[in-house]
Amino acid sequence: MSIETTILVALLSAVFRAVSGVIDRFSLGIKGGQLGIVNLANNALPAITLLPIAIFFCAGSHGLAHFADIRTIVFAAVVQGSAFAFSYAYRHYTVADVNLAAKIGDGAIPFALMAMGVRVTAVDITFALAVSAIIVALAGWSHAKRTHYLLTGAVITVAIIAQSVCGEYAFKNITKSTQDVVGYCLAFLVWRSIFSVPIIAIEACQFPDGTLATLKSLTERRRVLVLRTVATVTSQFTFIYVLAEGVRVVAWPLLNTVPIFAMLFSAMSLHEPPTRKQVVVTVGLVALVFGRALAA
Repeated sequence: MSIETTILVALLSAVFRAVSGVIDRFSLGIKGGQLGIVNLANNALPAITLLPIAIFFCAGSHGLAHFADIRTIVFAAVVQGSAFAFSYAYRHYTVADVNLAAKIGDGAIPFALMAMGVRVTAVDITFALAVSAIIVALAGWSHAKRTHYLLTGAVITVAIIAQSVCGEYAFKNITKSTQDVVGYCLAFLVWRSIFSVPIIAIEACQFPDGTLATLKSLTERRRVLVLRTVATVTSQFTFIYVLAEGVRVVAWPLLNTVPIFAMLFSAMSLHEPPTRKQVVVTVGLVALVFGRALAA
């Protein structure tokens, strides 16, 4: 994949991941939907949409073998756990808050990668610690719900670290072919759908009226369902595709522009404009990411 294509695909992934976050904030935080059903919708509907494409591309290929690969299953479970952590955050906080909370634990990620044997430089560690310190000092410490907000960020951090560690192994299993990427995406979404079911069962037992209300809300808002499906399929495919085939040193900074797009879309559609401090911190962090990439 050329640098130009890498830039286009990475930006496309960032835009649609931001759209997915705004939709989750709408479904969970504003409409009070239940975590299990919303997450199942995020995974099952895109999987159904992707199925005929996967059958066309992957018939007789290695792509469908990902369904039985333990690396795919474990990675899907970890990513779905991370999705539940984000869903909980979207229920309580704005899109801008959640995107900043997700960066609180960046300082711990290099140490987790070092424990796996991945080479990490002193610059990488310094950069990650600086990002965490900036978020805690400027966004977390002055938050109205400081303790709960920082704890939420800590939970998301654990989920992201687990996702990063498992991802190092999971992506080694993907060959550079469209058939393999499509097959992997389908298997990944199906397993994530399966891992959403236990939460649905728990919530249905505890809050049966809430389960019915969430289902009704989802089915009545068909345009949101369509947008949710398109956003998930596009973001998942482009994310996996650009990391499997693209120039990663170019892709990662662009993938990290999600907070900027998310704040913009949230302000436009949900009327939840970020504070001036949130804008400054987010733009500053994205600038740091690009600066770090250029210095590499």
